[in-house]
Amino acid sequence: MILPTINTRYVGQSFVYFPETDSTNDRAWAALPTSPVNGTCFAADYQTKGKGQRNNTWYSDSGQNILLSVLLYPTFLPVGRIFQLTKVAALAVLQTVQQFVPNGISCIKWPNDILLNNKKIAGILIENQFSGNTILASVFGIGINVNQKKFEVTASYSPTSLFLELNQEFDRSTILPVLFQNIEKWYDILQQNTSWLDREYLSYLLGFQEKRLFQNKSGIFEGFIIGVHSSGKLAIQIQNTVEYFDFKEVEFIL
Repeated sequence: MILPTINTRYVGQSFVYFPETDSTNDRAWAALPTSPVNGTCFAADYQTKGKGQRNNTWYSDSGQNILLSVLLYPTFLPVGRIFQLTKVAALAVLQTVQQFVPNGISCIKWPNDILLNNKKIAGILIENQFSGNTILASVFGIGINVNQKKFEVTASYSPTSLFLELNQEFDRSTILPVLFQNIEKWYDILQQNTSWLDREYLSYLLGFQEKRLFQNKSGIFEGFIIGVHSSGKLAIQIQNTVEYFDFKEVEFIL
């Protein structure tokens, strides 16, 4: 992959490319003892052990999609506010997709799946290293479906790609600068104006302040998403009470 000029201060300025690797997140962590600069990107054409949320596998055909991890050092952020990093990554990926599909309907499916026209176009896996109440390092693992034409459907919602939505092939290297700029923008905002970050995340959150069906271990229920707790738990109003659900405790019925 030939990378064009990157117009950022730090995200993507250091770029490590693998034609094939196990997982770009694993490559980022393996490089950590060498002290890579803040914003270093580890990208691959193919992953043999790509990771998704909840111990799922991220499937991607070779050379068709964006598969990368960005290493950051958010030592300024207390552990209790760690979900802010999820908001940064989700908004950055969503706005990158919007730039290339401006007429599509895009949103964030809690916590950080990116949907386009009610189909999954991107996934995010964030992993962190801690020391006490300090986040020493964070790796944003990002997969964006670009040119892939066929998928294994393993979830309750169908995957899609930029090609499937627009019937157009994309040079992946033209998408990377946009993604890096968006990551840097929202990461900077995290350090300056968290209320803006919070508002924007909720404005794109699927089902926010809408009556929706959900499912948990007790069955199907109806409720309104009223927000997201600082811990990342989803706040759902069910009749006259508000309940908080962790990542594996509730599912949307789309």
